[in-house]
Amino acid sequence: MSYIFSRRGLSLVEGLVVAIIFMIVFSGMAHIYVLCRKKLVVSNRKLKAIYYARETIDRLRSNVEYSNSTVLSVGEHPDPLPSGDLRDNCNGTRTYNVTLGPDDYSTGSGERYKIIKVKVQWKE
Repeated sequence: MSYIFSRRGLSLVEGLVVAIIFMIVFSGMAHIYVLCRKKLVVSNRKLKAIYYARETIDRLRSNVEYSNSTVLSVGEHPDPLPSGDLRDNCNGTRTYNVTLGPDDYSTGSGERYKIIKVKVQWKE
């Protein structure tokens, strides 16, 4: 009886149990890591799309001479993306659409403001 309580070290069964527990914990952490990496890539692309849309709006807003030119004519206009992640790897496109707002100024003046919507698309 004293032999059972005086032994030292781990038995083979105990070592296997510990190894299995570590494998379960590690596989769970690896799964979470893979999911986080996928979410990081998607959020990075969404952030780039927001920057590209903001760049188009800022460029159109900053050029006063565009107000009566064909750049801001009513309709949909292509706006090429710079070479990079969205254009090269994801077949990304950027377009902006110009529409006329309601006649909110004085009655019958015919002055209308322009509504610009920018659309950035890509394929995952």
